[in-house]
Amino acid sequence: MDELLDTLVAFVDNLAMPISLNKILSGHIIPVLSNVLVMGFLWIAASIYLYFYKRDAKFSILIIVGLFLCSIIGNEVMKPVLFHFRTFLSEHNVGIYLPEIGRYTFPAGYIMMSVCSTVLIYYNEFQFGKYALGLTLLICFTKLYIITTYPVDFIIGVGLGLLVGGILILFHLKKKKEYEEILDLSDKFHF
Repeated sequence: MDELLDTLVAFVDNLAMPISLNKILSGHIIPVLSNVLVMGFLWIAASIYLYFYKRDAKFSILIIVGLFLCSIIGNEVMKPVLFHFRTFLSEHNVGIYLPEIGRYTFPAGYIMMSVCSTVLIYYNEFQFGKYALGLTLLICFTKLYIITTYPVDFIIGVGLGLLVGGILILFHLKKKKEYEEILDLSDKFHF
């Protein structure tokens, strides 16, 4: 009975890890904000241009929301997953080149942001979307061949960018349909 109690106390002590505001800010919030503001600057500028060109604030906001979602997914999900995957490979002597694990970040985050923004821009404005697609292809080329992003990271970044962009478009279509239904009801009942 004492062993069970000691195990339970140890388990509760492990759960009660100290959490400080400084650790949350420096480890989670500031990297997400800096990624969006630094790597997403080009796409924020594109969303501002679309806002003034199309007068459609919804898609401008969707592009910025997509940047935040991509940054959160890259920093909070993909970085730890790939960190543990590469640690597992290095511990089992898998003979592939690995970066220095301690400094590793998800290198395809910019690709993910670019693909997501391009999907949204292409859906909203076809002509401007062609320019965004060309810019994204240039970014992907430079990340793959000049900065040497791993092909697996590249594929994951493109896939996640397409997924986030598609989900945001579906969200937009759903909200648009709900708004049209409300307008139809207001016309029928003269609200």
